[in-house]
Amino acid sequence: MKNVPVILFFLLFLPGIAGATDQTVNPSGSNSDQTIINNALEMVYQSGGGTVFLNAGTYTVNGPVYIGSNTILTGDPDAIIRVSASSSQWFTGSTGIISCKESIKNVEIHGFQINGNLGAFPASYANTPGHDKDCMRCVILHGESGNYADNIRIHDMKLYDSFSDGMYIYYARNVQCYNNFISNCQHEGIFWSVVLESEMYGNKIAGITSDCARLDNSINCKVYENVLFSYTGDNTNGAYKGGKNGLQVGDAGSSHGYDASNKPTTTTNIEIYGNTFANNGLEAIMLGSNSDNNVFVHGNKFIGASELETMGIPVEVMSGNVSYANPPTKEMSAKVFGSIFDILNLSFVDYGNSTSQTVYHDIHEEEKGKSKAWVDIVGWNNLTQRNGVFFIPAGEQPIVKYGAENTAGRPISTDTSLALTEDNRTLTADLEVTAVYEVAKRSTKAVNGLLLPSMAFTRKFQVSHYYDNESIPETYNASINATAYVTILNNSRAPQTRIVVPASPDVMKVLYEYNGTQIVRYLHTGITNTTAKGVKYVQISDLNYWNGTNVTRMGTLWLFLMPLILKR
Repeated sequence: MKNVPVILFFLLFLPGIAGATDQTVNPSGSNSDQTIINNALEMVYQSGGGTVFLNAGTYTVNGPVYIGSNTILTGDPDAIIRVSASSSQWFTGSTGIISCKESIKNVEIHGFQINGNLGAFPASYANTPGHDKDCMRCVILHGESGNYADNIRIHDMKLYDSFSDGMYIYYARNVQCYNNFISNCQHEGIFWSVVLESEMYGNKIAGITSDCARLDNSINCKVYENVLFSYTGDNTNGAYKGGKNGLQVGDAGSSHGYDASNKPTTTTNIEIYGNTFANNGLEAIMLGSNSDNNVFVHGNKFIGASELETMGIPVEVMSGNVSYANPPTKEMSAKVFGSIFDILNLSFVDYGNSTSQTVYHDIHEEEKGKSKAWVDIVGWNNLTQRNGVFFIPAGEQPIVKYGAENTAGRPISTDTSLALTEDNRTLTADLEVTAVYEVAKRSTKAVNGLLLPSMAFTRKFQVSHYYDNESIPETYNASINATAYVTILNNSRAPQTRIVVPASPDVMKVLYEYNGTQIVRYLHTGITNTTAKGVKYVQISDLNYWNGTNVTRMGTLWLFLMPLILKR
């Protein structure tokens, strides 16, 4: 380590696109709503960047929506861009429903739906003359061979009922496609061609022809934690439902009328793990030419129709015919995919704290004398579970909910007082309820020699106690979501550097950087979960996973600092 200074420090940051202009649009009721969307996108683009938000409703389009660089296109979950049934065949070749006119940079698309409405068109509309299944891509974004697109995010979208790809991206780097629901897109669900240093994860794709997902001539990409499934609905417009693979990876050749063999890259360093392949029509994973060039496939789950039935999921579950009139819902997505791989219902995180803003709890009321009340120690915010043990930060206060009602015949008021006591790692909540009420006392009173009935009211008090107990989690004093950053400042004399970062339960990951190249070691990972009382927490598991060009020996990082190895 001589002459190799190492700096450790802790940072927290959030990436994003800073926009100078934001626009909000609404459907116009016409067949050409692409005009109002494009006007808003153009205004944002000309101003240097910003966000266009689609309010809820159906945006019927008879032409493409064009997005430019430095732009976020998002919308309400119930906003739907739908191809007009009266359209001519404008969605051909490299023109999709959402397209671009340049090699785009810094673009994010998320949160709404795209409906190709293929059932409204002749089956021949699936093709550009001479080319199969290249019409009506829901999203097509790209760069150029000498000017790659960069920093593209497409997530939390619902894409369905199109003749071609759900999304097609080519000549691009730094692409993230995640948490999308894609159904009945009749070429590829997600298609990457010449895409570098990118990730595809958390998607749920019900494919019908070709593949659920495909990577051609791509380098340094990861495909993980996706569910790749079969569309078995009726809205096929003549397509063969069993004619697809789960995932295809390799170098492209000549196919469907295109000569795709002249690509500037060859398939290299692809990792495929943690995916679920369910009831795929042909191959679950089809590996093509040059797939022996560091294509790693591990830790995936393969199940078929019989296993889906055993798990309580009917194979025809998608026959509800997801369409404009019946768009996919969260409930439908959960029905299709939720039981296949339970962990997909949880969000992966690499930090350790979670805060719940909304707490749902069961109310168990008791009635004592003149009052009815309940008290519930719901839990704690910033709750973390590691190896089956719950932790909270030192000094974290509990979430306690309670309510009281005066049940007397003539109630006046109800006073409550909450006391919390701790004994042997058990928290007790004592809710004292004072019911103030009136009691009537009948008597007689002599008036002018006559005994007349009389009534007097007496104010009374009744004090009752209601209790709840809950075990107190263990406490920690340091931040449990720390990231250690190690920067190697000078290594000109050493051909090899050995770096050791002491293990710590509070450090989730260590990020090493040298000459702009980053290597990440994940020491722990986590998924968000929810307690029975509705409090969110992060469930931590130990991990030893390296992401980057490295050699590991006994938990130690050895960096071979040669430019040809480190540069991507």
